[in-house]
Amino acid sequence: MAKTIEKEIEILFKIERKPGFYLGRESISLMMAFFRGYLLGITNDKPKPIESIAGFQEYIAKRHSIKTSHSWADIILFMEGNDERRAFRSFYAYFYEFLKDKGYEIPCESSEDTA
Repeated sequence: MAKTIEKEIEILFKIERKPGFYLGRESISLMMAFFRGYLLGITNDKPKPIESIAGFQEYIAKRHSIKTSHSWADIILFMEGNDERRAFRSFYAYFYEFLKDKGYEIPCESSEDTA
């Protein structure tokens, strides 16, 4: 797994464990904004698609038969009736499913975050 992908996955796990610390509250929109900023920082401002882990956008769009250019966060939020908290939690259900599907390693629940 590429270094950047590992960092992307790692920060998303940290956010899941401590959403209040990173975002203030459970919100898929706040998470997307934080994640975009984080990706800009780790890629040294190099232009690249910063919407998601490689393939996750397509995974969510296909899963919900969406053919528009809405982000994965917007799609999940829409599917959850614009409920930010429910969409935040649904994101992680989809994310774990996506990681399992792609063969990515999912860290143990017991590994503690020091951030």
